[in-house]
Amino acid sequence: MPTILVCDNEEVIRSLVRASLDEDDYSIVEARDGEEAMARAREARPDLLILDMLMPGRNGLEVVAELRRDPELAQTAILMLTARAGPADRAAALDADVDGFLAKPFSPRELASSVRDLLERSPRASSPRAPDSDASSESVLPAFVDQLPDPVFIVRADGALEQVNARFAEFAGTAAGDLVAGGWESLIHPDDVRDLLARLHGISGTSCELEARLRYRDGSYPRQLLRLRPLPDGTWIGAASSVAQEHLEEREALRQELGRATTERRIAELLCDAVSTAEALPPFLAALGEGLDWDVAAFWETDDARELIRRREVWVSPACGDVPSGPRELRLDAGLVGRAWARRQAVEGSEEQSEFGAALALPVTADGEVVGVVELLARKAVRLGAPLRHVLEAAVGRLGGLAERTEATARLRTGHAELRAISETDLVALATVDLDGRILVGNATLQGLLGYDEAALEGRSLAELAQEADREPVRQRLAGITKGTTERARLELKLRRAEGTPVDAILELALIRDPEGTPEHVIALVATVGDGTDVLEREQDRREELARTLAELATEKDRVESFYRFAQRLLVTQPDDLEQTALEELAGRASAEVAALYEVTEAGSELELVASRGLDPATLAQRLRVGEGALGRAFSVKRLLAVSYGDAPLPLGEQGITHAVHIPLVHGHRELGVVMLGRTGELSFSGVELEAIEALCDLFAAALAGALGLKTARRFANRARALLDAGGDGVRLFDLDGKEVLANSAMTRLEAELGLPRSGTLAERDRATAELTSDPEAFRAEAEALAQDPERVSRIELHLPGSDRRLERLCAPARDLLDATIGRVIVLRDAAARQAPGESESDLIQTVAHELRTPLAGILGFVEILLDRDPGDERRRRYLETIRDEVVRLAAIASGLLEAHPLGAGTTPAEPFRLDDAIRRAALLSDGQSERHTVRARLPDGPLIALGDGASIMQVLMNLLANAIKYSPEGGVVTIGAERLGDRLRVAVEDEGIGISPDDRQRIFQKFGRARSAEAHGIEGLGLGLALSRKIVQAHGGQLEVSSAEGRGSTFWFDLSADRGAGAAALEPSSGAS
Repeated sequence: MPTILVCDNEEVIRSLVRASLDEDDYSIVEARDGEEAMARAREARPDLLILDMLMPGRNGLEVVAELRRDPELAQTAILMLTARAGPADRAAALDADVDGFLAKPFSPRELASSVRDLLERSPRASSPRAPDSDASSESVLPAFVDQLPDPVFIVRADGALEQVNARFAEFAGTAAGDLVAGGWESLIHPDDVRDLLARLHGISGTSCELEARLRYRDGSYPRQLLRLRPLPDGTWIGAASSVAQEHLEEREALRQELGRATTERRIAELLCDAVSTAEALPPFLAALGEGLDWDVAAFWETDDARELIRRREVWVSPACGDVPSGPRELRLDAGLVGRAWARRQAVEGSEEQSEFGAALALPVTADGEVVGVVELLARKAVRLGAPLRHVLEAAVGRLGGLAERTEATARLRTGHAELRAISETDLVALATVDLDGRILVGNATLQGLLGYDEAALEGRSLAELAQEADREPVRQRLAGITKGTTERARLELKLRRAEGTPVDAILELALIRDPEGTPEHVIALVATVGDGTDVLEREQDRREELARTLAELATEKDRVESFYRFAQRLLVTQPDDLEQTALEELAGRASAEVAALYEVTEAGSELELVASRGLDPATLAQRLRVGEGALGRAFSVKRLLAVSYGDAPLPLGEQGITHAVHIPLVHGHRELGVVMLGRTGELSFSGVELEAIEALCDLFAAALAGALGLKTARRFANRARALLDAGGDGVRLFDLDGKEVLANSAMTRLEAELGLPRSGTLAERDRATAELTSDPEAFRAEAEALAQDPERVSRIELHLPGSDRRLERLCAPARDLLDATIGRVIVLRDAAARQAPGESESDLIQTVAHELRTPLAGILGFVEILLDRDPGDERRRRYLETIRDEVVRLAAIASGLLEAHPLGAGTTPAEPFRLDDAIRRAALLSDGQSERHTVRARLPDGPLIALGDGASIMQVLMNLLANAIKYSPEGGVVTIGAERLGDRLRVAVEDEGIGISPDDRQRIFQKFGRARSAEAHGIEGLGLGLALSRKIVQAHGGQLEVSSAEGRGSTFWFDLSADRGAGAAALEPSSGAS
């Protein structure tokens, strides 16, 4: 006999299921919640589980997940029986791997038939279940597909259309069978068919999104987004939805971003290839102006005294005409350009150029110093958003880098001139001499030769180092060089040591010029004259050593410049082009005719070809296993492998590869891929070349790691941005320092509409927002609490004076995938709009439907049983009593819904009534509702006369007392009382129940808003009583408030106006009344 476990928190549903099934055919076990269901399942090992989706504690989907993970219970068939019957709920049940789905209210016959069907066809009832089995998907899936509200289709792995649902057929205005027979060609716009079929063929992965124009029933072709997910049997299920206007706008924004990126790339390339700033300025300014729609672009630089700033170069658009009027020279702190120079930051405005609607000045820095200013002018207004600023800042940054390279090149040329002068002289001792003939510095050899220290030589006339007879010839040679008569001079003379002894020497003088050709200083070289060949040999050795040193310096210079240019090339290359560009650069610098780049796959077990040079990709292995071949081995051992093929070249390319080197790409702990560089001639790779190639590959690995990370980040960022912008709530993310990271369009719109601060850190914005609220102190207190506790979650309601709009603000810690806190996320929503029918319709319908379907299921089910068969007198009476109870329950729900309708536009009657009598009556009526509760009234002496509608206030009192009893499931004392506060009367209801969390204290006053603690304890309700009570109290000029401590109870209170006039006197008891 099959065993059936029925799990539902409603006793009437469990009874109906039991009554619907013949107990002679089944053994039925019951459970009231998810915890009990798992315990009973392990005891009874049922063949079928009939399960509710929404239950206190563990819900139905969580029970399904746990059941499927248990090897001994995974074979159990599951029928989901629930009042939540929307498309999302059905999809969630399908994803959870249930075998059947039945919505409440249901027919007992339908239930009995479903049970028999599931037990007959489910493999779980007769054989062990494989964890990934999908035996029932074929029969269950069509039912799900046809009940979904969107056009849904199923395609095979080759992309062929296999099934469409009724909604798809309705969309196309064609029968489902005809659509499947006609295939995609009958559905897709002719211009889109080929591309769609190509992308669907061989589809793989975990999800896929495509855009296409689908034929609508009126013959039009609206653009649709097709979202596909894989099914266990190898087919794919997809849904079609309209491409929203915001997506089209987003694509337009992406096109604009591409234009900016193109300009940025153009600028980067021309600055990278330029030799000097002077050469690059004209095309640089033209690229800025043409690419970013400016009318004028100019470059300003300071004079030698650094007192004025002058316009050096200007570009004007053809549409603008002549160069604009205005000063060509400014003080360093004057005008837009001068202020940008002085402040070292971008300055925008238009006051200096009235003919232009927008002006921007950006300082250019090199080696930490401002070297110029780029000025941009436009006749029309220009929106200087973050993307445009990024492009401009990157452009001037690269111009500053070129200025640094220009200066470095000048210094290098000067140094080479000095080295050349040294290399062409008989070097023994050296001094640098200014154009007046005075020594600037003398080297150690000269100091040792003449017996002077460095300080004694500095500033001394070079001629004074010679004997008296030789001084005038020295002066004449120096004068000839400094006046340009000759570039160098040589003479033999006698020098005088510090102690006065003479030295025979040869003095050689050489002129050194700056990069512009202006004489800068003179190099003086001194060689002593000796007899014998040993001196000449030593000098020759020194000359050879100097030559070697100069050669090494030149080689190192070339190597550094090669690295620098390679790094610059990597920096300006777009991530999508990096692999091919870098491989071309590597091959060129390594003199390799052929090259290939393989990157490691996500699984980490294979290498995949992504770029090649000089080789037909079709002739190369598209994938290699790690460790396979020289490439795979180099990646596996993480070191360079060089291979020479000798007389048997590797048969790749036109001539074959004779020498190859394989370099793994590793950055930090990330293994990225491997590069192969090959030569087709006889020349092999030298050790020096291999070192240089390995160093270049280290640079490439760093750039590749960044590019791959950027691609991944962009993909997730685009998804996150689409998700954020799709919602109506405003969302903004701040980092741990309180700086803004991102904000969605809804947040920008809400802040603009309400005048909320839109810049600054989180703390700065909170300080400004506090001043805009009706209760600044409370807002500041909450903001300080958030600043003190990074893990705090806050939900507050904002009231803005002068506005009838109410805002709800949620602040919570933001976490990354490793659950580390990375900042704070702020969610801002219009509370009134959130409760409007148009926006809350789905939640409202789901809540009401769930509350109505359970009693309806009991009524309809038992009525059907009574109509179908005679259950006997005892069961008939029990079934009828159940029907009566469920009808009473339905009436109570309907009353609550009607009472929740907003109060009318009429005014509340201001009639005097005895509040103390109303409190006593409410306490008396409520005291008998529960044996575990005691309701007490606490009142002061004398009557309490209030102004208002006594019947409405009585309804509030009964609601508050009913809640106090309901939310005190363990029983206890409930106290209702009142006290006088001047001309007001305060009423309070206090319980000893479960309490309310701070996050829920505003939520419970909203329609259908319920505390999470109530749901956790399985306490039922619609969440309407407090919303209605607050409206009644507000209509009386008061406010319903709450204070609570979780686990210790709650107190609700409100104030009413006291009546001190004739009405009060009429209601007060006479002097003889007791």
